[in-house]
Amino acid sequence: MQEMGLVDVSREVAASRLATRRAKEILERGEDPLKHTRDFERLWIDAGYPRALAPVGNLDDELYIANMEEKEGRKFVIKRLREFVEGKDTR
Repeated sequence: MQEMGLVDVSREVAASRLATRRAKEILERGEDPLKHTRDFERLWIDAGYPRALAPVGNLDDELYIANMEEKEGRKFVIKRLREFVEGKDTR
């Protein structure tokens, strides 16, 4: 790793970077964010539930609890992804 100039990062940092990158891709490509809520949840769980991923890690549960209609739910997830990418704490 030293020879290649790579840095060892924690699982939490790696998961946060992956989540941010994926959120940006979803927003930039105009993908349906409802199809990816479980992806963020899986990443959050695998990383040990870091606080930094909580705003996107439990999106699927929040949608279920709020019982939102699809259109409203999509807007909610897009808003949350934008806030996450911009580094705003949505809680």
